[in-house]
Amino acid sequence: MLGHITSTSFDALTCDLVIKKALLNHPPQFRPSFSNKVLLYGLLFTLLPILVAGILIIRNERIRLLDETKRELNLITQAMTLEILTDIDELQHDASLIAKLPDVQSDDEDAKQKFLNTHLTHHQRYGQLAIIDLDGQIQITAKSQEPINIMHIESYRKAANGEQAWVIAPALFKDILVLHMHTPIYADTDGDGERKQVSVLGSPTPLGNFSGILNTYSRNMPGSTFILGDDNRILIHEDPDLRESRPDYNQVIDTAEIENAPAAFDIGEGVTTRNLIYEKNGEFFIASFNTVESLGWTIVAQKRLSVVLHPLKKTQAIGLISLSLLTILSILAALYVRKWVAKPIENLSSVASQLELGHYNGQLPEDKNQITEISRLIQSFSRMRAAITDREKQLQNFSASLETQVAERTAELQMMNSDLATEIQEHKKTAADLEISRDEAQAANKAKDMFLARMSHELRTPLNAIIGYSELIEESVDADNNPSKESVGDAVSIQRAGRHLLEIINNVLNYSKIQAGRLSIVNEGFDLDRLVASALLAVKPMAEKNHNTITVTKSKYSGLIFSDELKLRQILINLLSNAAKFTQDGKIDVQITIQPFAEINDGRQSACLIMQISDTGIGIPESAWHKLFKPFSQVDESYNRQSEGTGLGLVLTKSFTELLDGSISLKSEYGSGTQFVVKIPVELEEVLIERMPTPAVF
Repeated sequence: MLGHITSTSFDALTCDLVIKKALLNHPPQFRPSFSNKVLLYGLLFTLLPILVAGILIIRNERIRLLDETKRELNLITQAMTLEILTDIDELQHDASLIAKLPDVQSDDEDAKQKFLNTHLTHHQRYGQLAIIDLDGQIQITAKSQEPINIMHIESYRKAANGEQAWVIAPALFKDILVLHMHTPIYADTDGDGERKQVSVLGSPTPLGNFSGILNTYSRNMPGSTFILGDDNRILIHEDPDLRESRPDYNQVIDTAEIENAPAAFDIGEGVTTRNLIYEKNGEFFIASFNTVESLGWTIVAQKRLSVVLHPLKKTQAIGLISLSLLTILSILAALYVRKWVAKPIENLSSVASQLELGHYNGQLPEDKNQITEISRLIQSFSRMRAAITDREKQLQNFSASLETQVAERTAELQMMNSDLATEIQEHKKTAADLEISRDEAQAANKAKDMFLARMSHELRTPLNAIIGYSELIEESVDADNNPSKESVGDAVSIQRAGRHLLEIINNVLNYSKIQAGRLSIVNEGFDLDRLVASALLAVKPMAEKNHNTITVTKSKYSGLIFSDELKLRQILINLLSNAAKFTQDGKIDVQITIQPFAEINDGRQSACLIMQISDTGIGIPESAWHKLFKPFSQVDESYNRQSEGTGLGLVLTKSFTELLDGSISLKSEYGSGTQFVVKIPVELEEVLIERMPTPAVF
């Protein structure tokens, strides 16, 4: 029996160790079900917006209460400021009136004494009325007091110099602050009508008289009002004890903190309003500080922050109750959705997982007592499972014949691969042949360029000799006394033919250099007038032959132009020759314009040289424009065409223009003439340009 118990205990212990080891190696993962997720997310997405909205409402309500309190306190401090300033103005005005009364200005001291007593009795705004001589000695007072000298009081010193003034200072016989106001008294002492200052009227006012203004506004709001002096100590307060003790307000809030607070608004005349929230004895206050520079006072109206935000508690209570009710409703709605929507979908998902593993007999949830859409989903899934079952059977039947089809397709693919390999070999051979052909073409093109360059060079040398000999013949014939017209004509024909052939050879040579990329730019200074004149001289014979008139209009420029002179000259000659060649008994208009730019480059000013050549010739149809800039191509390519040339003139013109970073444009209409515009950037030595002077006719 003992052995049996021991063996059983050992087996249980072993099983327990195995379970613990399995749990350590594969800890369980908490995965909430779909229905629980629906419940959780439903509550989250329902309550979170409500909670955020509640927080925003409370925040906005707090801001609104604070803003309203600030406006209220600002209005109170401004109203108090206006009343205090008005009171001080009235005190000054009353003191000025008293100082002008005859009883005060008379020499009768009894009359003065009686007037001061009577006025002080009926007007209790002043604490005392006194007449002081110009040496600062008190002479007559409404209330009896010791006659002392008050020369030390600043407001008296100003009044003794003829200026009404006041100052906040301790009373003469008590340690309390009063508003000392002194007004000069004038009288006619000599009887000559000239008024002179004879004394000073002293009218001190207790600061406690201003407490009535504070009491009026304090009663109308749950807060307090007081006034700080320029030393940030309490100057005027509702509480007489605080008014007399004058505690230092720097212990509550520093003067610099008040001055650094942003101004709410400035009502002008040196009055600035600021708002602050500060702590005093563990309690927070919101206050409006109205600084009056003319008085040196800071008028304060404050409220407890707890009183200001008290209405917020009601809003918070309503929000809490609403949040609780909405939470209960959200939980009920989430439970309903979980039971009638999430649970069926979760069960359906479980059956779908079994279907994925090949189990086709999973128990579907009943579609009775379900929501219509869920019931339709269950029915659709049931039909889908039936269709999948049928497809599975078809796949099983199809898999039996699949191997045979795969073998057949494999054989077909092998044959296709063999054919493809043959085609690839043929393509490689073709590519090799194309590379050989390309190399041969490049070699032939290079040989052509070298041939053209060499032949042009070889032909130019004898042509130059022919042209030179023809010029010598022409000169020798002209030197004879009876020259033969036929001899002169022959010499001229030789020169013309030689020059024409030399031009063709030069064009072919330049074209070959352009194709070979060996044409360079020579940037040098030249005279624009000289360039235009030489180009016109070269084209003049052709223009005269066709009875054409050339009109030249150009900008007047007195400096050098820096560019490639030879290429610019050739561009102008090619365009003029083209115009003269295709114009009979017409006009050729040449406009040379220089447009300076704003940029400065190496001490020279950049500019644009614009050459516009217009003629009244036969024109070019738009359908033939594309042939103009093709090499060895002309608009009229018939054998018996009227114009001569190789078709390289405009090609070279465009190439030279692009080589100089310029552009060329064409406007033409068949039967109405042609216009070429060439724009090339150049550099100017100086800017002395006059726009388009009177044209010159050649």
